[in-house]
Amino acid sequence: PTPWRPKADLKIPVAVAVPPRATTNQTRLSDDEIIWTAYASAAERERSCHLPVMLLAAIGEVESSSLRGRTLDAAHDAVPPVRGPALSGGAFSAIRDTDGGRYDGDPVWDRAVGPMQFIPGTWRIWGADGNGDGVDDPQNIEDAALAAAGYLCAGGRDLSRPADLQAAI
Repeated sequence: PTPWRPKADLKIPVAVAVPPRATTNQTRLSDDEIIWTAYASAAERERSCHLPVMLLAAIGEVESSSLRGRTLDAAHDAVPPVRGPALSGGAFSAIRDTDGGRYDGDPVWDRAVGPMQFIPGTWRIWGADGNGDGVDDPQNIEDAALAAAGYLCAGGRDLSRPADLQAAI
């Protein structure tokens, strides 16, 4: 099979392509800057696997439209929370509840949660505390980005190798 490569006309939405800027205590970063900074920080923390920050940005765009239509609260949690449809079969896989509704609010079926759309059972394995507050929360952009980075880099993958990049995606 041909290795995955981005299309030449791939457009990165402005919402995730905003570079971080210097701030002072009086200046709050915009939500787009917070999101971008979370992706960049997660990629840097997983630098040994050569994780492209734009891969995290692309996943965030595909999975939650880079949180468009939502805001981030002071803790950088998505408001309102990102919850996908019930995974009850039909158009989606059927995945019975794995978290008692803790993350997705559904005690019957699982739903993908957070900016990077983790299934609760997967979050239980890969969840990460990206912001250092002692809690791994799939709705927190720093936690979700770091968890996605860890998941993509699992098993010693080197994402500069096309086969590893394709396997990660």
